[in-house]
Amino acid sequence: MKRKFFAAFLSLCMVMSLVPMTALAAEDVGTQEQETGTSCDGTNCNHVAAVGDLHYNTLQGAVDAGTEQTIILLQDVILTDGVEVDKHTTIELNGHSISASIEKWTSDPTVDYLLAVKRGGDLTIKDTVGSGSITTTTIACAVKMTIKGETDSNTPAKLTVNGGTIQGQYYGISGNGTRHNTEVTINGGTITSTNGVAIYQPQDGIMTINGGTIQSNITGIEIRSGSLTVNNGTISGGTGTPDSDENGSGTTTSNTGIAVAQHTTDKTITVTINGGTITGGAAIYESNPQNNTENTAVTVSIADATLTGALKSSGFGTVTVDNATINGDVTKDGTGNMGITNGTITGNVTKDKDDSGSLGFMNSTIQGTVTAPENSIVYVNTSVDGENKNESGNHEAAVNGIPYATLSDAIANANDGETVTLLENADLKADITINKDITIDGQGQFKIDAQPEKSHAITVAPTTKLILKDVTLNITDEEEQTGTYGLNVQYGATLTLDNANVTLDGLSNATISSKPSTAVAGAW
Repeated sequence: MKRKFFAAFLSLCMVMSLVPMTALAAEDVGTQEQETGTSCDGTNCNHVAAVGDLHYNTLQGAVDAGTEQTIILLQDVILTDGVEVDKHTTIELNGHSISASIEKWTSDPTVDYLLAVKRGGDLTIKDTVGSGSITTTTIACAVKMTIKGETDSNTPAKLTVNGGTIQGQYYGISGNGTRHNTEVTINGGTITSTNGVAIYQPQDGIMTINGGTIQSNITGIEIRSGSLTVNNGTISGGTGTPDSDENGSGTTTSNTGIAVAQHTTDKTITVTINGGTITGGAAIYESNPQNNTENTAVTVSIADATLTGALKSSGFGTVTVDNATINGDVTKDGTGNMGITNGTITGNVTKDKDDSGSLGFMNSTIQGTVTAPENSIVYVNTSVDGENKNESGNHEAAVNGIPYATLSDAIANANDGETVTLLENADLKADITINKDITIDGQGQFKIDAQPEKSHAITVAPTTKLILKDVTLNITDEEEQTGTYGLNVQYGATLTLDNANVTLDGLSNATISSKPSTAVAGAW
């Protein structure tokens, strides 16, 4: 009898030894006390993770082991509680998965994540094998930025994803709208959700996308506060009709690649897209679902990207596009401004009404039709359904394709390094000071008539560079006041004339005042 039992036991052990370790998954029940690592030679090893030569029974135990460490998963892990990271840690998935136990998951309702990056945490997730994942279809979020109670935003929480698949029920990666100062960088991998938004940033944080795939059947990324920079990668949302609805505690936008939606927190949003492929019913959708007042800045800058789907703006944000293809429609019905330069729009353009902000196109092609109130859209060397158009719409100048009623307004809204393009002859009836590096381009056909109010008509502030290109500048004091000047190029400033002419008349004092060391290029 004993011999039969021993033989059966030996046979079972031999069968078990033939089962691949990757077919097994360890239930990670967590630990209340710090776990001590165990040296293990790998024979019949059932440990979850390794840190150097030490092995651990739980993933949380490996995380707690020390700082500046790399944790290597040894097998698939089924969590019964969330794992929290509060130090500099790298998790190498090593082709394994991290998931949740449906039956034994903690009853704590605040643990709505598999992994959480706490204040002071700096987590890097990578997968050199290629099949690693952090996935759940029953827990709201796969990776959470900060946890409940961490309201002090002086210490950041940081996450870098270099590989692996990250999927949650509603969010692959998410923050909280009341807990700010987070940094998320995506260099690779796949971020997705079962029934929600792949990456949701309601908090005032920094998000950078350098690569990888971010996808959802609803919305790829929704940002409601902070900054988003996209340098590369593929971002996609649902392809149905895009929509944005009010929500003070959660997401707002569907069928969109990147959603930019104002929150009840009413914080600044800055989106910069330098490349990548973005797809959705709306590739990009800027909106104001909370009907906030226009107290904070919302800017969306798109360059060198491919958009498949509509470009929509129904909020008060400023949207600019340069050198991008929009495979879809352009819709402008909010109070913000939109300018498109060097772009191609394969669909139609719709501007809702006269007071729906300004809309301009420069050096662009619109292959479809345009529906808008008369003179409400500005065109500069732009083809519309095969017809070339140049229409100022009673605007004097434009910056990044965004038209402004006056040259003064355009100069005020231009940033360092940008060009103010004249759309028609312009007037300057007051003293102005230029304190940023800009170019004023007359396109070889327009002029500026400037008149000093009390002192200098135009002052170029110290260290500032002003380029006048293909334009005529006339400075005249018709009233011949005492103490009026023409151009004041202050010490350290630079004035460059690029095929430009300057004439001055009726001024009581110096026409051009500057220090001898001021660099003045061009012919007078």
